[in-house]
Amino acid sequence: MFVLKLVLVACAVLVKCDAAFVDTLTKCSIQNDECLSNFYESSLRKIGSVGIPEINMPPIDPYKITNVTVKVLDVVTVTMTDGVLRGLSKCKSLKYHMDLKKRTVVQEFVCNLSIIGNIVIEGSSPAVQGIFGAPSIDGVGTGKVKLEKLFFRFDFPLIPFKKEDGEVYFKILNKNIKYKYDVKKVIFEAEKLMVGSEDISKVVIPYLNNNYEIMLQIIGPEFFKKGKDIFVDVYNMFIGRISTKNYLSENLSYLVD
Repeated sequence: MFVLKLVLVACAVLVKCDAAFVDTLTKCSIQNDECLSNFYESSLRKIGSVGIPEINMPPIDPYKITNVTVKVLDVVTVTMTDGVLRGLSKCKSLKYHMDLKKRTVVQEFVCNLSIIGNIVIEGSSPAVQGIFGAPSIDGVGTGKVKLEKLFFRFDFPLIPFKKEDGEVYFKILNKNIKYKYDVKKVIFEAEKLMVGSEDISKVVIPYLNNNYEIMLQIIGPEFFKKGKDIFVDVYNMFIGRISTKNYLSENLSYLVD
């Protein structure tokens, strides 16, 4: 009997702990931009490196990245085969404005992020010959990018839907998002960026850091498109698993009736 009671108490404690996140959320009015902005920022902190088991939300810091490819001047292809993005949970929410009549949201963040992983460099052209002294390049190494004060603005339609529990949830679609970005500074690092038997990191990295603004113009669109994909992934994993009744004071059942 004692063992049974102990098991029941343990189960009760676990249930209480698991329910802590959703049950303790402060509800915001749709009209209160500041409250909503604080809600999303504090949620990022809580998700962090452990996630939220209660809603099956995985950790986001670090966030795993695989097979991200950018092309430099249509000459050299750089692929991060596997890596991690750090800093998402510490992003600061600058704005969150929901227009329920239009069913749209404008959201702004500023973050300090770092990405590190294994990279592959490939290219073949006369331009490669001029840069590297060989008609083609095939290299591997470990690369790192630090993004200081990265600003992201997202403008997207918010889609309400109902689950089997009868509650209202939101989701967004990747293809319908408009976004803008800016970054104060980018710092490149690399270790043993090998092309054949030669380590070119000591030559390439100083060049990239001295010309990071030009490099952003070249690789920025494709690079930050991946940032948009990550935003959609994290947003849907989180909001798609918490009903609006848990964080919004308004009853939105009419949206899906």
